[in-house]
Amino acid sequence: MASPADTEAFQNVPPNFHAVFYQRSDTALLDNLAFPLFLRRYAADLYHVPLSAVPLLMPTPYVVTIHDMGSI
Repeated sequence: MASPADTEAFQNVPPNFHAVFYQRSDTALLDNLAFPLFLRRYAADLYHVPLSAVPLLMPTPYVVTIHDMGSI
């Protein structure tokens, strides 16, 4: 998952890596349902969550990166 603005950063990745773009906000309550449904379309082995909030009902294993402990 990435921003469409980051497309160039994914030009030299391994063949089993695919960037996909999620165009919704990640702060709305609706995203607790919409984002897991979006992920179900892809056969990801692992999802990296770069935020301190993980959507409910994640369909795939995930790793969370916490950048600032003050936000928790």
